Amino acid sequence: MIRTILILLALSVPLLTAYEASANDLWLDINVASYHAGSDGYCYQGECDDFNEFNYGLGLSYELDDTFEATGGFFRNSYDKHSNYLGVKAKYDFARGDWALTPGLTVGLVTGYDDTEVEASTLQPMALPSVTVSYKRVRGTVGYIPLNLVSDDAGADVITFQLGVRF
Repeated sequence: MIRTILILLALSVPLLTAYEASANDLWLDINVASYHAGSDGYCYQGECDDFNEFNYGLGLSYELDDTFEATGGFFRNSYDKHSNYLGVKAKYDFARGDWALTPGLTVGLVTGYDDTEVEASTLQPMALPSVTVSYKRVRGTVGYIPLNLVSDDAGADVITFQLGVRF
């Protein structure tokens, strides 16, 4: 796990050093939950279990500019394993006053899905389309992962939930 964290940190350094830092551009992300649409659970190597839908974890997101955000963190994944993630989100804000509706797409790498029904490598590519609603310094994000695009053996599409607070 330490090796994975070091890899994620090494990948993030060029992204973060390329931009002038501002405290107003930093978000604390709180990974909360997921919902596995149309699934009662999964089976792997002869054992069946329910998906973990309490995916608690923390992350940081840094707004590089109006359309890109670097993000990284950790959470307890749907297979009840520790996952780390690092990515870049392309987004567009539809803002009115203090409110914003922001569709986006995060691409990057995630760990923690090896030795699961997905049978992923240690570092797995990820793509997460999402919609965020924000008001001043708080936000809520709903993401969608169509697992059938990841693996034919994946058990369900996943809807993710994340909260955020701007520093």
